[in-house]
Amino acid sequence: MELCHEYKGRLIEPDFGAEGDVRLSALMRHMQQSGSDQLAALGITYDKMREHGEIFLMSCHELRRTQTPVSPGDIVVTTWPRMSRGVRFFRDYRVCDGEGRLLAECSTAWVLVKSATRRILRPSSSTIVKPMHCDLSVSFGDPGRLAMPGGLTQLRRLKVGRSLLDVNGHVNNAVYADFLLDCVSELCPGARIIGQVISFCGEALEGDELTLCAAGEGDRVYVAGRIGDRRCFEAAAFLAERKAQQPLCP
Repeated sequence: MELCHEYKGRLIEPDFGAEGDVRLSALMRHMQQSGSDQLAALGITYDKMREHGEIFLMSCHELRRTQTPVSPGDIVVTTWPRMSRGVRFFRDYRVCDGEGRLLAECSTAWVLVKSATRRILRPSSSTIVKPMHCDLSVSFGDPGRLAMPGGLTQLRRLKVGRSLLDVNGHVNNAVYADFLLDCVSELCPGARIIGQVISFCGEALEGDELTLCAAGEGDRVYVAGRIGDRRCFEAAAFLAERKAQQPLCP
């Protein structure tokens, strides 16, 4: 069975932000589609999973971009299921431009849950998904573990609207990269995000009020999202300078 899947997509002008960089959320959406396409090619479509009462939820994610300039145009995402460990399924991605130059690498971990109750399933108990293993890995291995600092300051509050939701009825994981971008632009104007780690602790649903707290430390910005007393996500952005400036995050 071929476990490496190649997906061809295209970056368009709205995928790029005010500084001219492609938004990491745009890359994440193409990665999501590549993984869904591979599962569908194996007969595990989203509709079939829903019929069996199971869905995947992302547990954590690490994305690192290269210094290769990115512009609107064709991209190729190569994805593969790396392994399962405990209750987590690991999936990796490489994104290249149309000429084969590496743009980004990403490692993700997912959990399989009952769609009605969100109860986590062990891989062996699934009625449709079976563990798959591919002896490939991105350059940095598993998604990094976050050690959040103290002293995060509340930056903003937002009410989750329908425009942020996906087919699972919650805020799509790519949207959290945009939350992280907004916090970075507020704390460290002019900095460029060259990598990110996002750990998902709970779902954000329509009508939820999400509070974003953040702190900048050197070349990193840490962000935590809460819904009332409940953790929603924790994240870190890794930064580089666009031009000479002191320092990245005062």
